[in-house]
Amino acid sequence: MSQEVTRLEEILKDLTPEQLKYISIRPHVKYDYQAAEKMDIARETVGRWENKPLVDEAVKLMLLDGVIVAGEILRRSLSQAAQELANELEHKRVDIRHKAATQILDRQMGKAAQPMEHTGKGGDALVINLSWGDDGPTND
Repeated sequence: MSQEVTRLEEILKDLTPEQLKYISIRPHVKYDYQAAEKMDIARETVGRWENKPLVDEAVKLMLLDGVIVAGEILRRSLSQAAQELANELEHKRVDIRHKAATQILDRQMGKAAQPMEHTGKGGDALVINLSWGDDGPTND
């Protein structure tokens, strides 16, 4: 892992969720205040962050590897996403409860084995008819 990626990971651990959001937006606008506006926060808020130089460094490093920032945002959102899915188990509609239960089980235990037919009709051998056309073999 490069020194830049390691440094970025270190910085991200100390940032607030709001600052992580800022870092993901900032490279796509010309000025700090534009990122603040996209976040619906006051322009002055960004400038008042005590760790603003660290946030600026993270923005520069993120340009080298944005996947690190995205991963940190998702990691921090994981428990909230899991809780949302768990809450669906209490939904009034049975189909939604069932879908949530299936998703939770699949994530924790792996999907159930899916049967695969290896024989033809009535248990006979599979019959595969291949013809050779102008573009190569075709299945008739």
